Amino acid sequence: MTSGQNQINPKVEIRRLEVRLEVIEKRMNELSDLTAEREKIRQKILGLRLFLGEPTREADPDRRSSRRSKGKVIRDAVARILKDHPQGLYYKELLTALANEGIHVSGERPGYNLIAHLSLDSRFQNVGRGTWMVMQQTVDGHAAGDSKPGNSEQ
Repeated sequence: MTSGQNQINPKVEIRRLEVRLEVIEKRMNELSDLTAEREKIRQKILGLRLFLGEPTREADPDRRSSRRSKGKVIRDAVARILKDHPQGLYYKELLTALANEGIHVSGERPGYNLIAHLSLDSRFQNVGRGTWMVMQQTVDGHAAGDSKPGNSEQ
């Protein structure tokens, strides 16, 4: 045998690998779609349990790892919701609106958790017992004249 017979044609190998990569990418996209659908279904179930007043606890350890980013998702969604309601919304209405968007506020008392998120974010103002409004926004996304801790405008 000559050494040329043992070698792989690079152009053929590239094409074979490209086809394999396409198959893998297609499967990954399908998996991503299924994962997103699974999460939406979980969120709807949790939202319905919240609506029914059932206790909601997150038992899935994979979901616990994203708690910090989850808080930001919740606060950003509340900001979007409140921009459409300039008169403000009661925290229970906010929980329902979040559930309708597929966003679940975790905990045994989700309303208290939501209030804690809103209390620590300078974009929101409590304007009455449990009623929240979004503050007028500046260009950088923080409330004008904000004096809450952690804001660089201090």
